[in-house]
Amino acid sequence: MSKHNILFIGLDTHKEFVEVAYIEDQRSAQSIHLGRISSAKASITKLARQFQSKEEEKQQDNRATFTLGDA
Repeated sequence: MSKHNILFIGLDTHKEFVEVAYIEDQRSAQSIHLGRISSAKASITKLARQFQSKEEEKQQDNRATFTLGDA
């Protein structure tokens, strides 16, 4: 069974910085304000990698829960 997780990411862009917030696609989800990051390319790349690793961790947790539930 494949379950897709949707993550909405909000970026308020300015010349010198970017304000970042996100919310998961769930009924009881609360928005999370990550704060301000530099608008430099390296900072945006790092942010994207952090979101990617967060999603990979979630998928691993889901697989572990499914495996434990079958035992």
